[in-house]
Amino acid sequence: MLRGIIANDPRSPRPEKHGNPRNKPRRLAAALATILVMVLAPHNTQVDAGPRTKLEVTTCDAPTTTRNRTTRRVVGTKCASTAVDAGDCIRDEKRWSTRYRCLPSFVIGGAQKSATGSLAKWLENHPYLQRGIGGKGHPGEVHYFDSFSRNASLVDLERTWRSYAERFPALSENDLKKGVLTYEKSPSYLRFQQAPRLLASLLPSCAWILILRNPVDRAYSAFAHHIRHGRFGVVGDRVHTVEQKGCPDHRFKVWRLTPTKFEDACVKNVRILRGASDPAKFDAYVRYDTVASHHVDIVGERWKGGGPLDVVRDGAYASQFMQLYEFVDRSRVHVLFFEDLIKNPAGVLDKLQSALGLPSFEFAPRDLVVTKSRSRPPMLTETRAFLRAFYAPSLVSLRRVLQRDLPEAW
Repeated sequence: MLRGIIANDPRSPRPEKHGNPRNKPRRLAAALATILVMVLAPHNTQVDAGPRTKLEVTTCDAPTTTRNRTTRRVVGTKCASTAVDAGDCIRDEKRWSTRYRCLPSFVIGGAQKSATGSLAKWLENHPYLQRGIGGKGHPGEVHYFDSFSRNASLVDLERTWRSYAERFPALSENDLKKGVLTYEKSPSYLRFQQAPRLLASLLPSCAWILILRNPVDRAYSAFAHHIRHGRFGVVGDRVHTVEQKGCPDHRFKVWRLTPTKFEDACVKNVRILRGASDPAKFDAYVRYDTVASHHVDIVGERWKGGGPLDVVRDGAYASQFMQLYEFVDRSRVHVLFFEDLIKNPAGVLDKLQSALGLPSFEFAPRDLVVTKSRSRPPMLTETRAFLRAFYAPSLVSLRRVLQRDLPEAW
């Protein structure tokens, strides 16, 4: 009996508390306002995804079939790389539950600084897509097929393709039956000759989403990007590509372009460019240390035998597509333009979903924001005119290779 009346006894029952009755209308109004905001706020919607996907457990010697959204192949972990294709799944043996790792149905690549990261990020909101994850240094990009040497063979691919599958999120059996697909983003797959060859060998039915940007604007944006990473330096009055490793005595490896090739040397007293992009420094670099300055054959592939970056040469899109089409059928390549993506992202996504055969999904406008968009001083007028004249012949080749018109602003 005393327990109920001893105030300091923690076991004593406490009197029941009631809210102020005058606050009840306020609470009701707040709840109604919350519901109204949820109803009226923009939100993602989706249409019916269609029939459920049927899982098809196959043996290693079973032939690959035409890909569609009504069947999904599950192959064994001991199968050879020649027995798998885009969208195929293997059971994740590292988990006690039934989970699957699925190879990508499409990859995103293209020119550096052309919003490939934004597109990959936007697609993460699609309920039927899961994105592959890269390494610790660059989690947004997988970089599997371009990590091999130029002369890599299918033997090299055979040893590591299962680890590639582990780069993608583990999916449940219900995810597979819903039709959830995986994808990854690695822009340099277009530039590296071995990437299309190896990717087409492992995933012959994989689709390619490639974004291109006006090569003049792209070069300037890439120059600013590499400045932020300390890859340009000044020696005397010239701007050169530099590497901060590989030389003794705190020297820098400085690359200079001769009339026939790039040459490197370890140099002291190099001032690394930092901060915002300097239009005058970009002009000096373009005119004296890129393929535009020496009229070196622009078709030359950037990574032959190693060498420095050249933001001008990376705009040689025609040669990159010619090597891609040696291994990938045109029907599997979907080319987007940076300018269209920025101007009308929702429209581009609608067409892309249709081209890939994805369930139609309406993206919220708040999600379609370009990532890593930075302001910088405008390019010098004379620099732009110089680069436009340089790129003009290669753009004629690009129209012929793509068999389509380019944006008028190019």
